Amino acid sequence: MIDGKVGSMGLDNASRARGTGHPPVVRTLAVKENNGVYPVGLLVQPDGDGKMVPVTTLTKLMGVVDQTADSAATGSVQVIVHGSVRLDLLKKDASGTAPDAAEITALRKAGIYAE
Repeated sequence: MIDGKVGSMGLDNASRARGTGHPPVVRTLAVKENNGVYPVGLLVQPDGDGKMVPVTTLTKLMGVVDQTADSAATGSVQVIVHGSVRLDLLKKDASGTAPDAAEITALRKAGIYAE
């Protein structure tokens, strides 16, 4: 008997921001160096140099961090720019402040759906 299975692989979706309603579009984007830890679910936007920083204004919202990244150790972060995200993980700063209704609406308008 021949069994063609060589191995298996999977993602730890419990530690990811991606939701289940719509597959995510994830981009790897540059982060501002030495700007702290970017936790899962952090809302980010580009700074003046085009590098991702925590959101400060809704008009520049870029997406949601999908996997924790330390900006002192890496130059990039995975960002969900379209698709569904977990509402329970969303935050607008590293201390974990939850987004308000206006920020959830801005996400939806940007094509990112909190569930």
